[in-house]
Amino acid sequence: MQHTKLILIGGFLGAGKTSLMARAARVLKGQGKTVGLITNDQASDLVDTAFLSDQENEVREVSGSCFCCNYPGFADAIDDLTEKTHCDITLAEPVGSCTDLSATIMQPTKDKYAQVIDLAPLTVLADPERLRTILDGVYSTASYIITKQFDEADIILVNKVDLLNDDEAAELRARAQERWPHAQVLTASGERFTITVSAPAEAEIPDGATLEVIELLSGSEEYREHLDATMRVMFGGVADDATRGAPYAEPPSEDEIEPEPYYGWPMPTPDPLPSETPAPIPQPGEMLWLEQEDEPSLIFARFFDVSILDAQGNKLQPAAPVEIRISYEDPLALTDERQTIQAVHFPEDGEVEILSVDVERDENDAITDVIYTQESFSVSGTVVSGGAASGSSGTWPDSGNYVLIVKARNGSQYYAVKSATSGVGTLTEVDFDPATGKVTFRDLTSAEQVNSDYLWIHTA
Repeated sequence: MQHTKLILIGGFLGAGKTSLMARAARVLKGQGKTVGLITNDQASDLVDTAFLSDQENEVREVSGSCFCCNYPGFADAIDDLTEKTHCDITLAEPVGSCTDLSATIMQPTKDKYAQVIDLAPLTVLADPERLRTILDGVYSTASYIITKQFDEADIILVNKVDLLNDDEAAELRARAQERWPHAQVLTASGERFTITVSAPAEAEIPDGATLEVIELLSGSEEYREHLDATMRVMFGGVADDATRGAPYAEPPSEDEIEPEPYYGWPMPTPDPLPSETPAPIPQPGEMLWLEQEDEPSLIFARFFDVSILDAQGNKLQPAAPVEIRISYEDPLALTDERQTIQAVHFPEDGEVEILSVDVERDENDAITDVIYTQESFSVSGTVVSGGAASGSSGTWPDSGNYVLIVKARNGSQYYAVKSATSGVGTLTEVDFDPATGKVTFRDLTSAEQVNSDYLWIHTA
């Protein structure tokens, strides 16, 4: 039996729900999905219904009452879309003043349609100015309703952040995440960049084709997947988190996670040592301590799903390579000569590609435009990396067995470098005291595993 994905998009009046539904429907149809929309208002003859219908969408409306007060009407709309139009995805927009959606809509839908509907997490849109007012504790007639909407949201999507500068948007998101820790707080804008596609005649792009660009939102699961894939290709690991400049490391396996730390010095000698003559284990202070001046990390990463659609909304692929130009309203300033900017491309069928780029700069030498060539339309983007380790503050001491410790550029984090062939070079965060040489593996209690996975043997 075909399952329909049902996505409820809540939020107060003016948050941008109808615009988001229209854009999402257009994008999804371009991906070959059949999409249904359900609108809602306490009046009849909805303007939103007329607007969305003009976009050639399958629209059903629940008028005269809100979803939560008229669940049978909402269920009738679902039945009509799933049975008559066989929608792959249904987007539903509750009344802007509606609260308690989890109890009145989400739970009954789970019970009634468990066999035919996959219910997505409840997303609530937030206008940034109204959100700031609530966080500042300023009372308004709408603040109670909006707060209740955020209280039950699984995802809070702060819309229109292009109206804010980067610092304001980051602060607002952080404050919202602190206030509603149960929810995932995301931001949406897409207005601070321009993407231009230049296709030669050989690409055979027909007249009337349109360009569709969707930015993968930082913090979303899709963004994280592409960030991790980029880290694997560039550095051989995955991102510890989705923040800029996050170090990479392989996630520990379940059998590595133990409640008590293992203090690694003095290290027990492995038996047998993979050398003819066992070398002594160095005492604290004799181990190698590398200060990594240029830790493998991504300073910046933005990903875009770039598509060309024909007049019917079908996705096209070029017959020849095309040029992608990303123009940033906020120029990218590389603060270190060791930082490099590259493009990354995720073909729908094939391996992730790291591409070289051409750049254009402003009078301050900041990058305004990034230009690269790719052979297909799919997700691509730009990344700025800090490069790999290129030097150290210490040297190898006498022959012996050592745990290699590298220090992050911020000076407050330390990592052990894995020696095992299953992940050689991968970094694992540890506690390290340079004064005593003591290493604490937070997630390991087995000396044998430390010896097998993190012990390096050096012969002078």
